[in-house]
Amino acid sequence: MFDIASIFVLGGYLFSKFIQPLTYEQGILLSNRTIAQNVQELVVKLPRSSRIELLAGDYIFLAFPDYPGLKEMHPFSIANVPSKNREIELAIRGDGDFTKALTQVTAESRVNIDGGYGRYQKFLDDQPQNSNIVILAGGIGVTPLLSTIEANEKRNIQIFYTAHHQADLLYLDRFKNWQQRPNFQAYIQVGRFQDTQVLNELPKDWQHNTVFLIGGPSSMMHHWVKCLKRNGAGNGQIYFEEFSW
Repeated sequence: MFDIASIFVLGGYLFSKFIQPLTYEQGILLSNRTIAQNVQELVVKLPRSSRIELLAGDYIFLAFPDYPGLKEMHPFSIANVPSKNREIELAIRGDGDFTKALTQVTAESRVNIDGGYGRYQKFLDDQPQNSNIVILAGGIGVTPLLSTIEANEKRNIQIFYTAHHQADLLYLDRFKNWQQRPNFQAYIQVGRFQDTQVLNELPKDWQHNTVFLIGGPSSMMHHWVKCLKRNGAGNGQIYFEEFSW
């Protein structure tokens, strides 16, 4: 005999299994290529009728309904500012069964999409528009921040980007192009930055005129939050997103 709790559990299961998928939009995979060891770049085309609204730094949930093991939705950050032709770029590291299996997905495959989510760009939009932007990025955590740099070309931006190995540094061609901007500086290295390396390069009076975006491993993000606060940053100056699934 079902009790009330069982009815709610069954209702939730039926909704997630049969109703919620009907709300997903369906795109097409345009390309799937390896851009670094264990990192795939996927380019997805949204339909013209798409109602998805994406901002720089957002993430989406996606799944491939025609591939066993890839039918459940998983979250991934977008690496570009979605253009008028409705193309989304994703850089995905193969950490689990789902992401490792992405290498088998071929162009023209159907993609279920839900999104966008995230607050990187919304955080920036809520700040004074003359604030400096400093980005601290590690490894694959740079992905959403790439689109943030692209979308805010009129803002003063510094990025400190690190990875464990040279081959793990992504999209260095983009950084080379952005370096042509008079208001952009990139500090890129293999191995973590020392606190003083970053603090010595920050804008003058940064405690009052600068906001910080952080992306990377959890331990790295929390380290920089503590470091910045210890040196005078306020809570409202720092933003990061941490996936917990």
